[in-house]
Amino acid sequence: MVGGMSLATLLTTRLKLRSDKAKFDIKLVKNIKITSEAEIWSLAISSNGKWITSGKNTGTIEFYNRQTGDIAKILDRHQNVTRALVFIPQTDRLISGDGDGNIKIWNRDNHNNSLEMQLQGHSGSIWAFAISPDGKTLVSCSEDESVRIWNLETGEKNAIIFSHDTVVYAVAFSPDNRVFASAGKDRIIKVWDANSRKLLQSISGHQDAIRAIAISPDGKYLVSGSWDKTVKVWQLNTGKLITTFIGHENRVVTIAIARDSDTVFSGSTDNTIKVWSIKSDQLITTLSQHNNWVLALATSQQENLLVSGGKDSTIKLWQY
Repeated sequence: MVGGMSLATLLTTRLKLRSDKAKFDIKLVKNIKITSEAEIWSLAISSNGKWITSGKNTGTIEFYNRQTGDIAKILDRHQNVTRALVFIPQTDRLISGDGDGNIKIWNRDNHNNSLEMQLQGHSGSIWAFAISPDGKTLVSCSEDESVRIWNLETGEKNAIIFSHDTVVYAVAFSPDNRVFASAGKDRIIKVWDANSRKLLQSISGHQDAIRAIAISPDGKYLVSGSWDKTVKVWQLNTGKLITTFIGHENRVVTIAIARDSDTVFSGSTDNTIKVWSIKSDQLITTLSQHNNWVLALATSQQENLLVSGGKDSTIKLWQY
């Protein structure tokens, strides 16, 4: 017996973990050098998978066309870092947020990337967006310590929430439109009813600021990444801690979840992307191809595609 576990059981468990690792294969399939020596702070993939958009520390937004392999369009309409990007589901409309608190909605339907609408209200840098799956509601968070809920059909603010004690770094929407979550420098994750905007639960456990959160496509898990170098997996409905992934050597600043709702990707200021499995509760692999901080990750829900970017001025496409 080893730790209360028979040798046969222990051997079976280890063989299963090795088998799970062997089943997962991820390959770097494209390395895109952006048009300027700038840091990539945000990434978004369009619903049809055609466009990959990146936001820079210079405020520039670039559209990469996966079909042609070209940088199809460059927008220079933001004067400060673009940390937040999201496509409105089933459209080519893009929403961007910058370091001055500006939120802009762009329309690619006419192929000239016209500015369709500007949402005003934040007084500090925009850190993240979450959009409802039906495309009707946007949640934004900011250095002004607020979470704001916007009606995308009218451009009006539906609600302003001041609940965190300091900067709010991350927001995420559930796939059933029912709840959204927020987190930030106060180390607390808050889960809200999307309709009533009532606080449903507060989740604590990280030892430093929470920089990124994501909700799995099946709605079961909420995953958080923190400056405490850990990734935590929580049960969304109850707030129960499922597991803590330890392995990064520096701050975790971006999180993405694969469409299988099991594979978690975390990017860090240790220059790596780590790939984790919730079901097998283990590190699958470490990707070390970036040579500087990994600041942004995005996954597709139509294919097994991961996109990464950061301070090394490259966008990397991974297939798994």
